[in-house]
Amino acid sequence: MVGKAAVLIGCNYPGTKAELKGCVNDVHRMRRCLIDHFGFTEANITILIDTDDSYTLPTGVNIRRAINRLVRSANPGDDDLFLHFSGHGARLPAQPEENDNTGYHECIVPCDMNLIIDEDFRHFVNKLADGCRLTIVADSCNSGGLIENAKEQIGESTAKRKDEGNESREDIHLTGRALPIPILVELLKESTGKEDIHEGNIRSTIIDAFGDSASPRLAKTAPSGRSVLISACQSDQNAADAKPVMKPEEHMVLSATQFRAY
Repeated sequence: MVGKAAVLIGCNYPGTKAELKGCVNDVHRMRRCLIDHFGFTEANITILIDTDDSYTLPTGVNIRRAINRLVRSANPGDDDLFLHFSGHGARLPAQPEENDNTGYHECIVPCDMNLIIDEDFRHFVNKLADGCRLTIVADSCNSGGLIENAKEQIGESTAKRKDEGNESREDIHLTGRALPIPILVELLKESTGKEDIHEGNIRSTIIDAFGDSASPRLAKTAPSGRSVLISACQSDQNAADAKPVMKPEEHMVLSATQFRAY
């Protein structure tokens, strides 16, 4: 019996326009927190980061594989699973026929831009063994809707903002952990070598570029166990990256308190 197991993911996107500074540090602090305060063992914690070749790279396919292994590792009963992602989040416009309650697919952004969307997380949650508990801490923008159709405890992410759609794309700058669609498009152009990429064909671009390792839920319109999503913000909000001058201990207070509250 596993008892307790965790997957910790940190993406700093080094050398790209999306580069962040604090996400890998988040992972190491969370690992220490889980071991020191919550009874996890080193052997049952899997780490994926993009700044150290001695660790598994947090590509889309590697993240999916790690989460699937985490979910499959639990037995029916009283196992506790923990998933932490620190990095960029994004909102991919949903297709009209999908009838998404927010109008977007909330995503996490792996280091190779092979997006993992809210429906993927719903799929992971639905595979949980009976009685197993999964806590997801998502320290990324737009993370409030990361489990498709999950009931929100705070706020109204589905409510339209009065100023929604009024910003000029030319004025968009990458701040904090928000990855605007125009920046995602640029990064996909760099990684695929294709120039004819725009908001309307992001899905097909990802499917063509990553093949079977792309989210199968991007290609179609489309609960067991128990899960809790602890997000850094609502689905229509941004989360900030840690400034280099911030003390690491200060950045981890929120995550530690959230997990204890579970």
